[in-house]
Amino acid sequence: MSLGQRLRAKRKEANLTQRYVADKLGVDNTTVSKWESGTYEPDSGNLKELAKLYNTTTDALLGHTGGSSSDMEQRAAAAIPPTIKAWLRADTSGLNEEEQESLAEELKDIFEARKKRILERRKTQQE
Repeated sequence: MSLGQRLRAKRKEANLTQRYVADKLGVDNTTVSKWESGTYEPDSGNLKELAKLYNTTTDALLGHTGGSSSDMEQRAAAAIPPTIKAWLRADTSGLNEEEQESLAEELKDIFEARKKRILERRKTQQE
């Protein structure tokens, strides 16, 4: 499997869109597409950021590990509550790839906003 194929697989596994990844890394979404197609390769800084975003290691992205999933990925998967896992398995049949990515991006935005509110509330309660 090539670096580009691993990047695409990890992004899809994380339920992220190319646009979301591009925004997080401060690059154009066509750059992410070119990384995944193998046209270009990310520099070491972007590779490190991709590994963080995908809850994996740079070694795993580069294909230097033997296992299919790292300890970090297993811990992350175990930390996801069952109700959220159910949402992640939601039926998206009938939606094309662009619509699925748009839906995933919207859900990710909702999750991030809600998480931020929860953390702010916790901080306020602790003060």
